[in-house]
Amino acid sequence: MSSRSRVQRQGPTGRIVPAYLEHRAGILDAFTPSRTAEPAGDVERISRRTLDGVGGPDAYYVCRLAEGGTLREFDTQRLVWWDNVYLDAVRSGEPTTGLNRGEVTPPVSLEPGKSYGYFVEITDGNVQGDATICVFQPHQFFTVPA
Repeated sequence: MSSRSRVQRQGPTGRIVPAYLEHRAGILDAFTPSRTAEPAGDVERISRRTLDGVGGPDAYYVCRLAEGGTLREFDTQRLVWWDNVYLDAVRSGEPTTGLNRGEVTPPVSLEPGKSYGYFVEITDGNVQGDATICVFQPHQFFTVPA
């Protein structure tokens, strides 16, 4: 038998959640691509506004991308790609992996005429055992021009 314990730190929640709620509308409006910012050509980058960019705290950002144009079609078990800062931080030993990351360049080609969705998680750590808060932002959807 083994056991583990974990301490829930309130500090990160007290910094991240109020800053996110205060700036939520502006953060959501800045997602590119999205239904309100459909791509004009190939999708090379996914970008968003970060909390530090609106005067809030530092945070880590994780992006998950899948095929689908609706929540029903989005399958988190069949991702096209994800910015796995947790694994990348362990592999690289770089403690700032994902910190204030406002844009990612998925290393995959997105098919013209297909719809995709993604969501971005805001968290206080890039090591899974250290993260105590995750804000899962609303999914964003877009269609790659044919």
